[in-house]
Amino acid sequence: GRCGRTSSAPDYQGARRFTLEEMSHATKNFSDANLVGAGTFGKVYMGLLLDGTVVAIKRRVGAPRQDFVDEVRRQSEIWHRNVVTLIGYCQDGGLQMLVFEHLPNGSVCGHLYDTGKESMTRLEFKQRLSIAIGAAKGLDHLHSLAPPLIHKGFKTSNVLVDENFIAKVSDAGVDRLLRGLEDPGSPLNGFRSGIYQDPEYVSLNPEHYYSAVHVCCVL
Repeated sequence: GRCGRTSSAPDYQGARRFTLEEMSHATKNFSDANLVGAGTFGKVYMGLLLDGTVVAIKRRVGAPRQDFVDEVRRQSEIWHRNVVTLIGYCQDGGLQMLVFEHLPNGSVCGHLYDTGKESMTRLEFKQRLSIAIGAAKGLDHLHSLAPPLIHKGFKTSNVLVDENFIAKVSDAGVDRLLRGLEDPGSPLNGFRSGIYQDPEYVSLNPEHYYSAVHVCCVL
């Protein structure tokens, strides 16, 4: 299927496999000082790889699964200016980890709402418009893949911005990475709780891409 790589894509090919030792070193043994948040997949740490690359590392407790590795490899082949790049993974010591590019300006949510962080920059209208367009382009690219990758948890906290405030969609495939681990009634098998839902969602196939597009328009 289409994976969207271009001549400007990063020079690594596919998912890089990291060891637990590498992840521990990158996060200073998963220090609280490196803990930057928590999401659907688990805790999120900022890490520094041995080559000097700053990354975001998402960690959760989980038994080794080959389908997890297969899905990580598929998603790591997706590259687009407006989609957060999945660099690699780690399955070791009863833990599962995902390694993503690091976006220094955090989520759009943190810039739109009062999060108590004084360092957060308030967005001007032109920036907001540019971010909205960028996020829409990211979703469009994910929907154009074969098979389409539908974002089931799209919200402002899942749109990150880089140093130039270029928007990048994150967590688009987290439900696929968690599939089979959660209770059938868990909100992970549909839209996450607390997220605006397309009014037609309950009567449509949950994989229908218009649901994600509808939420993007609302945001």
